[in-house]
Amino acid sequence: MDKVLNCLTEYYVRKNIIPEDKKEVYFYGLKLITSDIINFSIIMILGLILGRFLDSVVFLLSFCTLRMFSGGFHAKTFWLCRFTMMLTFSGVVLLSMRPVPWQYTAAANTAAVIVIALLAPIEHPNKPLKEKQKKRNKIKAIIMSVFLAIVSAILAYIGIKTGITISLTLLSVVVLMMVGMAVTKGGEQ
Repeated sequence: MDKVLNCLTEYYVRKNIIPEDKKEVYFYGLKLITSDIINFSIIMILGLILGRFLDSVVFLLSFCTLRMFSGGFHAKTFWLCRFTMMLTFSGVVLLSMRPVPWQYTAAANTAAVIVIALLAPIEHPNKPLKEKQKKRNKIKAIIMSVFLAIVSAILAYIGIKTGITISLTLLSVVVLMMVGMAVTKGGEQ
């Protein structure tokens, strides 16, 4: 993937679309965008294969939005990131196929919101946050998790399985936050 993106970046430099001194920045940006497109495509295809396309959309919206503010585990390699994302999604979808009383969903959501409120944001050593950004991310993570918890509980209460998917997604974010803390303990990976 790097070779293709490097060729594309070089092409943009030759065509004077991007300046030579910004080549690395654009390369990194293209790599992030391509990575996200691949991740989203894999999850959507898995959702289609499993007959849970709506849940794949809900998972991506919930997971990505919340992770943006909560932080957590970040894979060291492109392929480990893909694998982690597929494993997380597959676990959420497979577990959400089982019937769960709405009270359990509400309890799990409450626990997830409490953990997120206490721990968010989990910083990555390569991307430290300023104090002001930490506060903003914490507030946004709490608001987003409370919103998702309420939507999840309502959907579970009226018998829509997507509520369980949202709840399990909240829990998966909490797990990845804890893994991220464990992996980067002391600021070292």
